[in-house]
This record gives sequence, structure tokens and C-alpha cells, in this order.
Amino acid sequence: MRTRCLGRFTHLLHHHELWHFHRRSLAGGLALGLFIASTPLLGHVPLVLIGALLLRVNIPAAVGAALLTNPLTMPPFYYFAFRVGETVTRFLGLPLSAGRHLDLMQLINNWHNLLGEGGRQLWSAYLITWIGSLLIGTLAAATGYYLTLAGWRLAVVWRWRRRQRARRLPPKAV
Repeated sequence: MRTRCLGRFTHLLHHHELWHFHRRSLAGGLALGLFIASTPLLGHVPLVLIGALLLRVNIPAAVGAALLTNPLTMPPFYYFAFRVGETVTRFLGLPLSAGRHLDLMQLINNWHNLLGEGGRQLWSAYLITWIGSLLIGTLAAATGYYLTLAGWRLAVVWRWRRRQRARRLPPKAV
């Protein structure tokens, strides 16, 4: 089966791990989605789809996790990422500083200043946000991966024990 929009690449979507919920496929998809969701980029879903195809992880789990940062949650998340990045750069002694005195209205009024000091401050703030978001994304991906594996294991053990108990019980009298 070939679709016109994918052309020659349709065969890539037929791998069973991309769609079925297996232990490692689901955990990998969740980890990939959480990591990509934390990056300050546009187009999370296409990046997740490409990553899921390359890593052979569950596409629905990856896309679902990537949608955690949506237009409502992005501003607080990236503010938190900026704060984390600022703390890390200060701790490591890196020469990045966004300058707290950056006044947006002053930059708008003096738009030519955007190419000078204002542009450097905005670029520095972007790099600090990247540092924080990569740290948060790595921690979220690792946590999501191992919690998914642990949750899967607990669910399997719970079902196995329930099945064992059901076998041992005597039949009910009617």
C-alpha cells in the first residue's frame, strides 16, 4: 500500500514496533517525545515522527508526549528552562548572561538596538534556555523511560498474580 504524500517512504511505516504497544517501544516513544517536547524548537511533531522512524519506537506515545508542550504550557515551561539554564551556567561559570535589565519596550522603540546589545542579550537568553531545556529534557526522558518500564513490569506481575489467585479459588456455589 502506497500513499501519495509519503511516496517511496510508505514502507517505513509498516514496522510493527511503530504502532503496537510493547514494553520497550512504548518506553522509547515516551522518552523521545518528552525529550523533543522540551527543546525550544518549532515543529515538534515532525521531529518526533522522524525520530520515531529512525529509532523504531512507538509513534502514538512519542507524539502524545511531544504535545505536552503546547501553546498554553510553553511560556511557563520555557521560563522554567531559562531559570534552570541560568542556574547551571552560573554554577559552571560560563560567560553567558541574559541581562535582567532587558526591557522589551525599549528594544521595540529602538529597533536598531536589536542588532547590537539587545540582539546579544536575546541570543544569550536563547542559549541559556537551550541549556536548561536540554537538561530538563534529558531528565524527563530518562525518568519517563524507566518509570514506563517499571509500570509495565508492575502491571504484568499484578495480572500474573491475579490469574494465579483465580486458579486457586474454589468455584462459587450457585
